[in-house]
Amino acid sequence: MSNLAHKQKYRRLAPRELAEVRSRVGLRLASRLSKAAAAAGDELLWRVAREIERCCEPENIWIGYGLRDASQRVFDGTAALWSCGHLMCPNCHPKDARRLRKRARAVLEGMPLLVGEQFRFITLTLPTARDVGLFRSYEIFREAWELFRKREFWMTRLGGGVFRIEWEPNDVGFHVHAHLVVASKWIEIDECKQEWKACVVAAWKKCDVSQEIVTRSGLPFVNVKLTYNRKDRKWSENVRDAVCEGIKYVCKMTNWSELSDADLLRVGRALLEGDKMPRSFEVVGRLNRRHTIHQNRDTARRVPLLVQRNASDGEILPYLRDGFDWSPSSFGGSEAALMARAMALGRRVAMRKLPTWLWIAVSDVKIAESRSRRREGLSGRYAQAVFETLAGDRWRGVM
Repeated sequence: MSNLAHKQKYRRLAPRELAEVRSRVGLRLASRLSKAAAAAGDELLWRVAREIERCCEPENIWIGYGLRDASQRVFDGTAALWSCGHLMCPNCHPKDARRLRKRARAVLEGMPLLVGEQFRFITLTLPTARDVGLFRSYEIFREAWELFRKREFWMTRLGGGVFRIEWEPNDVGFHVHAHLVVASKWIEIDECKQEWKACVVAAWKKCDVSQEIVTRSGLPFVNVKLTYNRKDRKWSENVRDAVCEGIKYVCKMTNWSELSDADLLRVGRALLEGDKMPRSFEVVGRLNRRHTIHQNRDTARRVPLLVQRNASDGEILPYLRDGFDWSPSSFGGSEAALMARAMALGRRVAMRKLPTWLWIAVSDVKIAESRSRRREGLSGRYAQAVFETLAGDRWRGVM
């Protein structure tokens, strides 16, 4: 789907319509990922697919009417009672983008501008190479970017900023491009295009890709917009708008389903292993030495939990070892003790360590508990609101 078609179809949907779209797209993606993972024998990705399915099922998605914010502005909204947290999930991806935007704004707004610098919004586009897969296209773009950022043209102009790569499929391959919000000196657009072209051609050559730039000018698409001028009093507002445009998603929610099974599985595995490729967000220039915005949530949560140790002897706890027998016999024959120990594990650890039957049981209990707490929290926070799920369950706020 083209960018214009996507905006026209999804930009101004009412909350219930948006909830229905997210549910439909998420369930379709979960079904496809589940089948691909089962065919490939990948148990972990099958579990990821099941969590996305539970997150996008109608019973989990709520719509609120008559919500009020801190300024008493009334609005309608939608979200999930329980969030799976996976980047491919249509319900959870927007939350991840909001988190990154908040951190990016904090970095940029605290960054002093040097003499001759202004904030600019820059788009760099990699011309689509026919029949080149997603990861190959990404590799080529990264190679071109590494060459570009080391050129004198860039090093003498760039102060620092934030950078994110996005992609979307098209008729011949993958359209990969990057958005940057940077503090820089004057950038001559034609010179920038020539420099970027040289880097793209060099990256194609290094990656053994035979391709030409098919545009009227023979140059790749590069766009530079002035975001902040020293005479402009809307500094914060302009930077906020630029960050919103540059850090919104790595792909549109409908694009995941357009990947091949092989690419879909590879993206899923990359996310689980903490590979930043699907996130593709970082700081550049002088900010790179002072800030680290990119942090993979899965890695940050998984590593400390997987190395839990017994305080007395420093050994890894037995139930976290590979091959541990998760049966009542390992817990004195007590099913209650087995369930209690499994429930005490973090979600990411449980996904990797528990047998399927036990993981499903534990997951279902925790999801039910989370949904119940969320409903109570919503009722208390929005006392005058009315809520309903896509499945038709309704409740009101508590005065």
